[in-house]
Amino acid sequence: MIAAVNRFWMPAAGAVALAYLVIMLVTGALPERRQLVQSEALGVLRLAPESIRRVTVGADAAPAVFVRQADGWLREGSAAAVDAELAEIIERAVKFMHTANPVRALAREEIADAGLAEFGLEHPRLRITLEDAGGVALEAAFGNDSADGLLQYMRLRHRDELYLMSGFVGKEWQAVLDGGHRDEAEAPRLLVPLPIGEVAAVEIYAGDESYRFERDPGGAWLLHRHAPGDDPNALHQADPTQSERIAQALTAFGRTRIERSIAHGAGGDAYGLVDPEAIIVLFTNDQARSPLDFAVGDLADGLWRYLQMPDHTEIVTVPDNQITGLIDFAAELEP
Repeated sequence: MIAAVNRFWMPAAGAVALAYLVIMLVTGALPERRQLVQSEALGVLRLAPESIRRVTVGADAAPAVFVRQADGWLREGSAAAVDAELAEIIERAVKFMHTANPVRALAREEIADAGLAEFGLEHPRLRITLEDAGGVALEAAFGNDSADGLLQYMRLRHRDELYLMSGFVGKEWQAVLDGGHRDEAEAPRLLVPLPIGEVAAVEIYAGDESYRFERDPGGAWLLHRHAPGDDPNALHQADPTQSERIAQALTAFGRTRIERSIAHGAGGDAYGLVDPEAIIVLFTNDQARSPLDFAVGDLADGLWRYLQMPDHTEIVTVPDNQITGLIDFAAELEP
């Protein structure tokens, strides 16, 4: 039976799913309602995603449980919000249940000759439970992938049909489960140990060039420039357009995540840190706080960059584009 389903429905269903994915990638968002279904929601979750207060996702291991609070998603039993990356994954997974239309629903008579095991649903890969203020809103189980790998079988509790869902839906829930079982100590670590909102100035020394971003009296960012003959004590006013671009670049830098910590103590010469390619220094308005300086070393495997942390002992790797992007941006603004 399952072979017949795959033979007749997989090519067409796969094409629909692929088209759906392309729309998402091109637009950066889920497609709006158009001619497909004239209903309030396309997905199997009819409630608004923001109404979901509790999420449980599990497989063979203990489930991961998250609770929505005013300040974000928390692991059940924890007082601290999960990191921003995991919170975004949870939000996206819940939203997919509301917006991702099943590619096809298989009626009971179509699967009568096949057992749940043929679809991977006797022992599902994943089970999820979504709850709102009134209790359980939806329970779903995810089984095998389709023959072409684009779709995945899904079953809802209290419904007879089986659904073929675009594969990205189950993958997103797997990411929720993986993040939920990650120990807090293993959570992605940010390179900058303070919010960019607390940074008053950033200096970049790269080769023979130097750049300084600072805030004007109103808190807006500007690229500090002094031409010969300028009063060094003169106040500078930020250009609104340029200020917004600087703020975006520094915010992106502030979100840089450490890929791994690879060394402590001596040995910086092995990573290009004895004579670094650049130095990035962050200043706050707290005079008692030392500036944070990051030495930028060699490339690591083409994608990562060695950096020495402000303690001058720990060496880490971070995405190269996060570092070179900031330096190139400063050079672009400098006339």
